[in-house]
Amino acid sequence: MLKNEDYKFIFHEIKNSVAVIGCSLQLIEKKHPEVKDFPFWEDTLADVAGLRQMILEVSSTSLCENPQKSYVNLYDFLSVLRTSAHSLFDDDAVITFDIPFGLPEGYFDTMRIHHALLNLIKNASEAMNRHGTLTIRTYCRKNHLCFDVCDSGCGIPPEIQDQIFNPFFSSKEDGSGLGLVIAKGIIESHGGTLSLASTMGQGTTFTISLPLTANQNEKSDPVCEAS
Repeated sequence: MLKNEDYKFIFHEIKNSVAVIGCSLQLIEKKHPEVKDFPFWEDTLADVAGLRQMILEVSSTSLCENPQKSYVNLYDFLSVLRTSAHSLFDDDAVITFDIPFGLPEGYFDTMRIHHALLNLIKNASEAMNRHGTLTIRTYCRKNHLCFDVCDSGCGIPPEIQDQIFNPFFSSKEDGSGLGLVIAKGIIESHGGTLSLASTMGQGTTFTISLPLTANQNEKSDPVCEAS
């Protein structure tokens, strides 16, 4: 499990790299003012500034520490997640939400868990090239709320499954190797776990498990007794 210091180091290094790029662009403009007339120059500067701001916003301080937990209506939460999920897939993709009747309230930071789930859904979309079938299951097990994000993609080779939660490790050519790191950090900051099961040629399932209550000694809701 990564420590808070590890997350801070990761984001510090990325922020520094983006700052260097921004300074280099400014130096180019100072020495060659004519670049301001080049197509997309201003857009490039704005994109770099926006990227730096995004890094600050998704830093370990804002996402992986001190979650602001509260009791959450899961049906409202999943309705918002459904809209976000559809935006990541083409129209011919099949997206199914398996939501049983009678779910209790969740207990988590809605913004951060939404962010973590969206990272997993984005991974699924990329694994299936925005097509295929995505299933999101929500259920309770042993006083924990669980989310399964299941895709019909190519699967994750067994030899790299232990590495995919490592910072900067990615099996994709253009992957940052941070999406799963951030998701795992968010979930663990809630006292939860993130695990996976994958079969080559069939797909991958990521499972989030979160405590349902502030006090794990509280009596479970009857619906949560089922495995």
